[in-house]
Amino acid sequence: MMRKLFIVGALLLGAMSVQAQDNAAVVKTEKSTVKLSDKLLKKCEALMKDAQWYLKHKEFGKAKEKLAEIVAINPKDVQAKVLLEQCEQNTVQYGESAEKKPNKWSLGISGGADFLSGNFGVHFGLTARYGHYTDLVNATGGVEYQLHQGIGGQIIVPLMAKFNVLKVTEASRFYVGAGVEGGINIYSREIGDEVGFIYSEAIKMMKGSGTVAGLVQVGVTGRHFDVGVYYRHYFTDLVEKNISISEINEKYGNDRIGVSATYYF
Repeated sequence: MMRKLFIVGALLLGAMSVQAQDNAAVVKTEKSTVKLSDKLLKKCEALMKDAQWYLKHKEFGKAKEKLAEIVAINPKDVQAKVLLEQCEQNTVQYGESAEKKPNKWSLGISGGADFLSGNFGVHFGLTARYGHYTDLVNATGGVEYQLHQGIGGQIIVPLMAKFNVLKVTEASRFYVGAGVEGGINIYSREIGDEVGFIYSEAIKMMKGSGTVAGLVQVGVTGRHFDVGVYYRHYFTDLVEKNISISEINEKYGNDRIGVSATYYF
């Protein structure tokens, strides 16, 4: 009888020992999980935010990458798994090489102002862009009206290539651009004693029928906007200069620094 009681007691003690070890393992595992979650919580939140933004814009491939990374970090994330499954279904529906992509063409309203060499100017019109802001290179072209203070007016056609060199946020990029601009003079002022002189005859301010200029620009662009700072240099003289009147030459130079903004529909 005593032997049987001893055997039962030993078995009970063994079972209790195993249970204690299991409980310790569960506690240890739970602590490890909590610690891991704390360490990667912010990363998972940021990945989910990016994934939801890509889903909103129907960029399923990029959304899948973000969601897959979340699931790799936390396999129990139900939301990430559901969204990842939806991405997989969309990819199957549209084809792996034909996922819904953003429209490459955008049309917008543009405008800006510039100042240098004592002359102020404003411009406004329409601008078209080819390329998505997430692409490395975008091309822009437009037709605008340029008013030169005290000189005259032009129709200008700027053409630029913009390189999106830095990611600012998921919705914007910093770019560096360069291009050329052609201008057609549509009217010109004639002045007499505007600079404090009395001239024998009036001076026609805008020279010839048009101008050619070079452009360099830096700025930030997104799906619906483009804001930049530019430098413009006229390769052809903007005004008819009189070498005997230094005031005219100094007041109306061939260089401008300005700001521009475009809203894309």
